[in-house]
Amino acid sequence: MIRYIAAAGILLAAVRAFPGEVEHRLYLQEGWTARQEKRYSDALDAYAKALRENPASEEAQTGTLFTLVEQGEYRKAVTLSDTLTVRYPGNLWIMKGAAAANFGAGNYRNAAAGYAKILEEGGDDPSMRLKLGLSLYRAGDHDAAALECGKVSDDFPDNLELQRCLGRNLAPWSFYPQAYISYLSYSGARNINSVGTATARMEAYHLSGFGFFGECSYSWYSGESAAGAGGNPASGSSSWENYRQITPGLGAYYSDGRFQVFGHWSAVIEQDGSDSMSNIVSLYGYYRIGRFRLGGGIDAGFRDGYTTIQYTPELGVFFGGHYRLSILPMAQQCLGDQVQTGVRTGTRFSAGLELEAAFRYADITASFYYGDRWQTVEQRGLVTWTGDEAYRWGAELRALFMQGGTASPFISIRADRGAEQYGADRSFYTLGVSAGVRLNIR
Repeated sequence: MIRYIAAAGILLAAVRAFPGEVEHRLYLQEGWTARQEKRYSDALDAYAKALRENPASEEAQTGTLFTLVEQGEYRKAVTLSDTLTVRYPGNLWIMKGAAAANFGAGNYRNAAAGYAKILEEGGDDPSMRLKLGLSLYRAGDHDAAALECGKVSDDFPDNLELQRCLGRNLAPWSFYPQAYISYLSYSGARNINSVGTATARMEAYHLSGFGFFGECSYSWYSGESAAGAGGNPASGSSSWENYRQITPGLGAYYSDGRFQVFGHWSAVIEQDGSDSMSNIVSLYGYYRIGRFRLGGGIDAGFRDGYTTIQYTPELGVFFGGHYRLSILPMAQQCLGDQVQTGVRTGTRFSAGLELEAAFRYADITASFYYGDRWQTVEQRGLVTWTGDEAYRWGAELRALFMQGGTASPFISIRADRGAEQYGADRSFYTLGVSAGVRLNIR
């Protein structure tokens, strides 16, 4: 008991001698926790408070430097690192932060010099040697880069840029051919029984962040004669029997990790003798700010006599290192004087949630919506519906496996509850399954 009292007395004396140290340590911990949760603004605030308590704190300066790097504020990080490397010349962590800042800012020669010094003073480290090799490669010194990358090739066998650094697969393009089949079954719907779709798709991705793709789908419908009941509003025919569609599409996107913009066009060509065709255009984008993702999309379908438009803003939040939760409200309108039934009249509102979990061997996405909507365009234009139906709620589960492998299988399962058909109230359900594979050719 006496020892505990003595220890408490020593701690109290230390607090009195250094009144700001307890707060300083608490702010350092607060900054570290905020960084792990990608709350970079909160982390910077915490480190600033720590510096107010202890202006000479190397830990707070180091935390600030790494927060700026992780936030993508590379120019600010370089400016800060220039000061810190002079003030604390032997701090290995500040040297690592300075090298990372220069690499992110595109100062590859400065980054290479920094990583070389880190290896010299801190001993061999495969991750630092990899970054040295990649810095040299991006600076244009390919021979020296290949020498350094060769020393760690066994440590990072799946690193694509390391392979290019070694002179392997120098082509900057990657290609992803895909094929999948989908089947949608109706229960309780009028006239239509099922829809099957086969799709082939080729995607090309460039290291600059730009990607392009082309695709073509063939859909076949089965159902009973709908004579006198409005039939298929997509084509104006009176039967789903032997109805077919061909849907070619083209798209392009740009992504740099924090920012993405995506555009897609497709044409729904009716194969029922009417030679009718609809055009669908989708535009989507988002920007990531710390833990949050702000984005939105617009999908427009054009057909003689009317146009359907849907707006989908997005607010997403990242958490736990592997997860993203997005709120997706939707508004839909149909414009024109030749809307054939009441399903697409007026403006409809609904809202959805989407939860994505990214793991080492699989990306899994679960989504749910509730509210009146007609299914026109989904998944940024990659899925189109042409039936004259309105839905009240729906859910879907998608999974893509082994993204880094040679072949990545994927599957999705969905269920929707219908509320209207051909402009009249009707309760029915749909159940759909899609499965396919994506090849990764680098």
